[in-house]
Amino acid sequence: MPAYDLIVIGAGPGGYVAAIRAAQLGLKTAVVERRHLGGICLNWGCIPTKSLLHSAEILHGFRTASRFGIDAAEPSISLSKMVERSRSVAGQLNAGVQFLLRKNKIDTIWGEAEIADRGLVRVREASGDTPKGVFPPGDYEASHIVVATGARERVLPGLKPDGGAIWSYHHAMTATAIPSSLVIIGGGAIGVEFAAFYAELGTKVTLVERMPRILPLEDAEVADLMAKALHKKGIEIICGASVSNAAVAGACLSVRITLPDGETRILDTEKLLSAAVSWPISKDWGWSVLVSNCRMGPFGHCPRGARPYRASMR
Repeated sequence: MPAYDLIVIGAGPGGYVAAIRAAQLGLKTAVVERRHLGGICLNWGCIPTKSLLHSAEILHGFRTASRFGIDAAEPSISLSKMVERSRSVAGQLNAGVQFLLRKNKIDTIWGEAEIADRGLVRVREASGDTPKGVFPPGDYEASHIVVATGARERVLPGLKPDGGAIWSYHHAMTATAIPSSLVIIGGGAIGVEFAAFYAELGTKVTLVERMPRILPLEDAEVADLMAKALHKKGIEIICGASVSNAAVAGACLSVRITLPDGETRILDTEKLLSAAVSWPISKDWGWSVLVSNCRMGPFGHCPRGARPYRASMR
């Protein structure tokens, strides 16, 4: 008899919530995680960026206080303290997820998971530190398996983040100094949030989006309102443009973009943030053991088959 009724691969917002509900319904449950309980959203996405944006909002309030009859001196900015608070908020919520898993008697297995066979999850050792109180790598059997592996950042050709001139959202979220200029590739939620944050800190920001407007997955009315708000902050928005290449030129980075009319333009910047849409983690956990009707979408998204969100084993 399998050791678990259910094993959930991935402890992000989808995985840990599914595990908790399963445990509440009486299933003996375990989750497998390799990096962060709570996933990208809680640790490196939605939550910590909102902390940074709140700091920027307070800064904006100081600068506009005179409109409300309050005279205040120009505030000093400590980026390190903003980042420290952001990481602290994420850490607190991460600890909250750990507490919820323990409270609901869910085992946490730490490592890289792979579906090795029907009802068998093989967990290999993951890189990085291992939290206390977790189960070690090994083979674990379950009657049911839920795959909730989440997403990863997309690396654009020729724009691999290195933490120097080219940033990922990890680098932008833990920067040690405020850049004088920043080109952001990608006008989705990630790009817009960091554009607003760094512009408030005094950075000259240029936002480049390949689609005809920023926030292409949102309603056009919402995108238009956001574009107006960003323009008021002094952010230049270039839509319908694609990046041709980026090269270091002395102390700055020269980014060549192709405009909708075919013309090219060179953007000189201190930093470049690659903020393209994230891609699903869909190739690292044993697709080969799934039946042939479980086909990936064109961008590696959720399986398509006769029964949505479900796949049988061979």
